Amino acid sequence: MPSAALDRLNNRTSTKLSTYQFPDDLGSDKSKYYVQFSIYQTQPHQFPKLDFLVGGGGEYTLGLKRPASNNPDVVISLYMPATITNVQTASYQSVDVGMVAAAIKAVGGEQDIQNMDFAKTLTLLGSEVASQYLKSAGGDTRRNLAALAELSTGKVVNNRSELSFDGIDRRAFTFDFKMYPRNTKEAESIKQIVKAFRTHMAPGIGESLTGKTLVVPSLFSIEFKPNGSSKNKKDDYLPRIGRSVCTSCSVNYGGARPQFLTDGSPVETSITLSFQELEIITKERISVGY
Repeated sequence: MPSAALDRLNNRTSTKLSTYQFPDDLGSDKSKYYVQFSIYQTQPHQFPKLDFLVGGGGEYTLGLKRPASNNPDVVISLYMPATITNVQTASYQSVDVGMVAAAIKAVGGEQDIQNMDFAKTLTLLGSEVASQYLKSAGGDTRRNLAALAELSTGKVVNNRSELSFDGIDRRAFTFDFKMYPRNTKEAESIKQIVKAFRTHMAPGIGESLTGKTLVVPSLFSIEFKPNGSSKNKKDDYLPRIGRSVCTSCSVNYGGARPQFLTDGSPVETSITLSFQELEIITKERISVGY
């Protein structure tokens, strides 16, 4: 039997909310942990509303509020996949600081860079500046002159490079599900689940003053249940995931060879879903479970 939470969700009286789950006994002791995808459909406005959401405890750190429905339009509950990968990467860029550091040192080290005597600095740096300029300025003649200077003096200008923090990349999550229907009801649920993901990752067609436009695809909220169902739990081992967009939906029908049940439904349906968060995850967000 499904869990009490799923049972309440499935028995809601609202006709707007569509709920799907796989397998049928999701949430029971046999299939206790599961992933819940709540889908919020985009509701475009005639004119943009520049509402910003800020705050460490809120849904986003800093971002433009998206014109999506306040309540989910579709809720899909699927069994917990074998692995959950949480990858967060930071971007750094290489910056040449050798000439700048030498210039500051040449005019007194700690002197304010805005008050530097650049004429004096260039005189002190002399041929090193000229050589570096020739190498970086472009043109075969200039590069050849720089190479000649290095060969004749036996010295190469070392314009020391340092790594400079450029930013943090948005997290991406991928989920793989293999679904084998055990009865007609589960086969129909799989069909509707695949259709819902494909529908809400795609744009719609809307009207505008200049003609037809595309409506931005829906937003997705992803939660791990029952682990992570309470925001105040102290034993959450899996990360919370902020509002996301679905960037990929790949569906395979059949296994080693095409096989179908008597009603025409495939004996196996595999779906791979990729999501990317809208917000940037910072130290403050990680401290509250993201």
